[in-house]
Amino acid sequence: MKIFLAFLLFSIILISGFSYFYIKDLQYREVHFAEELVIEIPHNTSGDKIINMFNEHKLLQPGWFFKYLLRYYMNNENAKLYAGIFRFKGTMTNLEILKSLFNKTKSVGVRITIPEGMTLEEYAEIFEGQLKCDKELFLAATSDTNILNEYGIEASNAMGYLLPNTYDFNVYDSPVKIVRKLLDENKKFWTEKNLKKLEKIGYSKQEVTILASIVEAETPLKKEARIVAGLYINRLKKGMLLQADPTVQFAIGGEKQRVLFKHLKIDNPYNTYVYEGLPPGPINNPGAGALDAVLNYEKHNYLYMVSMGDGSGRHYFAKNHQEHLAFVADYKRTKDSLKVEKKMQDTLIVH
Repeated sequence: MKIFLAFLLFSIILISGFSYFYIKDLQYREVHFAEELVIEIPHNTSGDKIINMFNEHKLLQPGWFFKYLLRYYMNNENAKLYAGIFRFKGTMTNLEILKSLFNKTKSVGVRITIPEGMTLEEYAEIFEGQLKCDKELFLAATSDTNILNEYGIEASNAMGYLLPNTYDFNVYDSPVKIVRKLLDENKKFWTEKNLKKLEKIGYSKQEVTILASIVEAETPLKKEARIVAGLYINRLKKGMLLQADPTVQFAIGGEKQRVLFKHLKIDNPYNTYVYEGLPPGPINNPGAGALDAVLNYEKHNYLYMVSMGDGSGRHYFAKNHQEHLAFVADYKRTKDSLKVEKKMQDTLIVH
């Protein structure tokens, strides 16, 4: 009997020791990736299914053990699995691979640069194209009254407040999370210093944002932005119609097109050739540069502007209508000259 008990005890110790080293070996067994492996884990994927995905690549085997280990971390260490795109390369242990699924920073981000002056619909197209973000759900999030109230936006949507910049997203970020991220960036712009400037010029955030959206659309040149902002503020102070072509383009809707004389008569609150003062809301999402240009607008006597017509994006600025008409004539001559030059080049190419 004593021999049997001794044998049984020895067997238990042997099995326990073997199990310990076997389990340890499974966890710390190294995997060498000959080339980068990319695995995409969608939202709400179960732990068992995730392990099955790795098993298909001959990883995290045996599956039963790593399914158990995954559940252990989730239940006993309150670890949270993250959806997203994960990249694996070089040499990693099985445990490192498993733990990376609980590390948000290991999920590959998608870096997106949002250009200045885009509309909400254009934002939606970008996010739907580069993230798992439904266009309609994104637009709905920009009109969510709870979000708008939280960020103090007194408008029907977040147009003008989604600050253009370069952002890092998870491919599975929700539309609400994306909108909040952009609104948080806009919030950062409004430092105590900028709020004091806002108070000094006597306009509200909404009014500055509307003006900035017009400035953003009017000139691509940073050196002109403060001049353009000052010009429109001069017109507002004198009670003049803003007569800003970009607001007419916004009123027309659809694809951007050249503003024609017939468009100037459109009965739309955004048509600043018909309605006095600022339009009801921003016509795009202006960048920090345009917002800053309004807060620090240049003080001068300009009331009119017209493109130089040479493709440089530069403008002529005039203090009165007579001077403005002279610049308009210069613009037309430049455009006609460029047309003749292009026609001559086309003729040379044909011959």
